Amino acid sequence: MRNFEPDWEETDELATMTEPQEEVPWSAGDSLLAVVLLVPAWIVASALIYFLTITGLRLTFQAIPPSLPLVVAGVAAFVASAGLVWILGRRVRRASFAQLGFNGFKFWLDVPLAILGQIIAFVGLAVYSLVLRTILDSEVPTQLGVGDFGPSTAGFVVAFIIIVILAPFGEEMMFRGFVYPGFRKRFGVVKAMLLSSAAFALFHVTPLLYVPMFIIGMVLVVLYEYRGTLAPNIMLHSLNNLLALLAIYGFLGS
Repeated sequence: MRNFEPDWEETDELATMTEPQEEVPWSAGDSLLAVVLLVPAWIVASALIYFLTITGLRLTFQAIPPSLPLVVAGVAAFVASAGLVWILGRRVRRASFAQLGFNGFKFWLDVPLAILGQIIAFVGLAVYSLVLRTILDSEVPTQLGVGDFGPSTAGFVVAFIIIVILAPFGEEMMFRGFVYPGFRKRFGVVKAMLLSSAAFALFHVTPLLYVPMFIIGMVLVVLYEYRGTLAPNIMLHSLNNLLALLAIYGFLGS
């Protein structure tokens, strides 16, 4: 009687669909420090960028565009997030780019995963919206004030750069690429997912946005745990922000 031997070659491709979660050189303390320093770093970056913009363009107080503070805040958020990850991760702990999540992009896998994640997040947000409307007779607020960027094409382009490009890169580097692995090292997968998603939600200021941002954070961190790369996360985050931006500008246009 011939012994049954599984054909491991058939499963090799499936095994390569996920990147191994190697031990990262930073700790949960480093991740917590990044979270604590994010707001102060954002304030300092905002003040510096605002001052350099005004002085560089030689703007008077009356000539400052109404959208400038929001643009500065968006750029500063990216600078603060990327800067903290670079300093604490790369410079202090000598982490590689792969350990920070910049590795293993597979177009055929990551694009469908991003779309699937967006569908799951949309369902969760729809349920939350229904509950909010039923209990509080309120709508889910937007993260972005249309009047701040303006209804013009230039306003949309600026909003696109900040909301769809810079924000996903900065927030994914911070909360999934750096905060989550450090927490996972100390608390395990489930607690680290909850803690990093809660931290991500708290940085979205508006209280009624905490729950939807936590839902999106959980979808993103599960995706990162599965793939071990930020590629599908950034695509999902960008897609989610793009849909929100298009909805806002579409409503304005009507």
